[in-house]
Amino acid sequence: MKTRDRLILWVAGLLFFGLLASCAAQPTPSSGDASSRHTQAVQTVSARLTLDAGGTAVALLTQMAQATYTPVLDYGFTSTPTPWQDNSTPLLPTQTPLPTPTTSSIPCDWLEFISNVTVPDGKVYLPGAQFTKTWRVRNIGSCTWTRDYDLVFVGGDQMDGYAVIPLIGDFSPGTLVDLSVSLTAPTSDGIHTGYWQLRNSGHVPFGGGDNADQSLSVRIEVEVVDDILYDMAANYCKADWTNSRLSLQCPTSIEDELIGFVYKDDSPRLETGDREEKPALVTHPDIGGWMRFDFLGEQGLVAGAFPDRLIENGDRFETVIGCMYGHADCDVLFYLLLQKPNGSYDILASWQEYYDGEVTTVSYDLSEWAGREISLILVVSANGSAQDDYAFWLHPRLLR
Repeated sequence: MKTRDRLILWVAGLLFFGLLASCAAQPTPSSGDASSRHTQAVQTVSARLTLDAGGTAVALLTQMAQATYTPVLDYGFTSTPTPWQDNSTPLLPTQTPLPTPTTSSIPCDWLEFISNVTVPDGKVYLPGAQFTKTWRVRNIGSCTWTRDYDLVFVGGDQMDGYAVIPLIGDFSPGTLVDLSVSLTAPTSDGIHTGYWQLRNSGHVPFGGGDNADQSLSVRIEVEVVDDILYDMAANYCKADWTNSRLSLQCPTSIEDELIGFVYKDDSPRLETGDREEKPALVTHPDIGGWMRFDFLGEQGLVAGAFPDRLIENGDRFETVIGCMYGHADCDVLFYLLLQKPNGSYDILASWQEYYDGEVTTVSYDLSEWAGREISLILVVSANGSAQDDYAFWLHPRLLR
């Protein structure tokens, strides 16, 4: 039998025996007896209390019958609550650390531009002229430039140059390096500029400047050829050539530095280092001592007087002048002379040239003598000793 059932039977039994006791204790009252009335009153109250207790017990039994009994499990131990403890770490004021000094590292790949060895910016070329551009740079990076490095075209006008030119050696940091590319002047006139950089073995381009990204450049000017009225280089032996004392054969039989000479070179190498594909008249003055032209004194010279030509408005004389490659002691004076009908001479223009790695482009307007036949004379005079004076007139001509 369940515990709840036993409890209900026990309460019912208690109520039952209480009711029996109440009924047995009540005598029949007498009308005149005060004591009996008192006793009756007490018994009545007692019976009421007993009935009230019984009603309460019945109500309690009813609630117990309707309630859901949930057993309490006893695991044999008593749970003791654990007091709360604050184990957190108190926050401390934060401090901003001071910056740590760092030393700037040198980039692996970096160059410094030193100079244009050949082809200064703005040099004038005829359309299709071939030339070699050379830059002198220094390796200022921390890595060696090996044969896996290249000179590469990166923008502008490529001028028929190779897009990739491998280096021909290994160049450690601090080394001076000459970088060259063979180019051809475009056929259109105007300014043309090309840009080049080095490229490492990982195919990453680099250059100069603070960020190692500045390109090497080549900038030239192209002039479109006008109609050639007279090609003086092609007809040079039609001129009368002399030194300071006597006439010279054309072409001269030998290159005699004592008496001077003139010859045509169809692929001359100029002091810039460029090898041109246009003809040049290479001249060398004699040792001097005579006054072939009074106004030039007794300096050594070589001169060529060309046949008369009828000049029209807009005609001009053009050439490029300078010293030949490898003749470091060259120092000369160039003259463009005009021979008048009476045999006298006028100096139209003059220039001094010495071996400095640069040449001079000449363009002289002859419009002043339009409608007249004139003879032009090309003269090279020694400016001191004539021993190493190898000078050139590159493609001299009359243009219309």
